Amino acid sequence: MGLRAIVVIHDTTLGPALAGIQALDCESEDTALSLALRLSETLTLKAALAGVNYGGGEIVLCGQPAPEHREAAFRALGRFIQGLGGRIIGAPDVGTSTLDLSYVARETDYVAGVNLFEGNYDPSYVSAEGVFNSLKVSLEEAGRPAGFEGLSATVQGVGAVGSILAPMLAKAGATVYINDRDHEKQARLIAKHPSLKPLSSDDIFTQPVDIFCPCGQGGIIRDNTLSHLAGRIVCGGTNLQLASSFHDYGQLTARGITYAPDFAISGGAMVSVVAEMEEHPTSWIRSKMKQAPEQLRAIYSEARERGTSTVEVAKDMALRRVGSIASLAHSYIPPKE
Repeated sequence: MGLRAIVVIHDTTLGPALAGIQALDCESEDTALSLALRLSETLTLKAALAGVNYGGGEIVLCGQPAPEHREAAFRALGRFIQGLGGRIIGAPDVGTSTLDLSYVARETDYVAGVNLFEGNYDPSYVSAEGVFNSLKVSLEEAGRPAGFEGLSATVQGVGAVGSILAPMLAKAGATVYINDRDHEKQARLIAKHPSLKPLSSDDIFTQPVDIFCPCGQGGIIRDNTLSHLAGRIVCGGTNLQLASSFHDYGQLTARGITYAPDFAISGGAMVSVVAEMEEHPTSWIRSKMKQAPEQLRAIYSEARERGTSTVEVAKDMALRRVGSIASLAHSYIPPKE
């Protein structure tokens, strides 16, 4: 069978670690490990800001299992998860299907999202709506008029979230350019929504737009792309938008980039997973998602007051919640009779 997987638990202060299960053709195990470590931390921050009682983790399968071994591979993963005794809960992510999750679920109680795309829990729509509402707050922060009429936007990546977000923006009055490495996927979306305009990968940064929405590959914000993003609103649904080598967050502000940290605005999928696990109604999801734009407004406000980046403020907000719950471990509780 040859299953190789990396399982990372970043933090369980708030609760068991929610972990996406990815099946990727990675360059090396070191690359997979680096990805898992960064994503697990992102999910800890995302959970803290979303106000759910979970930590962050990540599971990366190094390569797609062969079709004839797929069931066995995912069932083996399920057994490993079960052996961790509830410290980590697997959930859908890139390269895995609901069928794969059903295999995992045959061997463990600690998997979520098997029925996520049924009923009202579609995480892609919830995530896209969260980004759309966060863009409204970002327009306000950038001093732009309310609404998208007359504005232009690039949506980088038209997968699960981008394919929903791009038509949303077009319907709201924006001129929307889209780009995806999968040219057939890009063409299909344009055929369905003719107002969307194709954009080549060579022009993705140079096309003059007001809004840039990263919804595809991560690491798109780096030293050599900052000058192209200057003066724009950057707000999208993909994780790890900042390259691993990029740490000078002050450059975002210095270049006039209104940046909405990805882990503060793209919690829709996590909220949907939690709703399924805890059997919350749709109204609970909507209530949670209404909190995200207000929280982003608070992040922008605190960043201005402190003269620092939105990334640092959002991390501080998340870690304050984690720290406050961690402090409870030092409080004496009388034994329960």
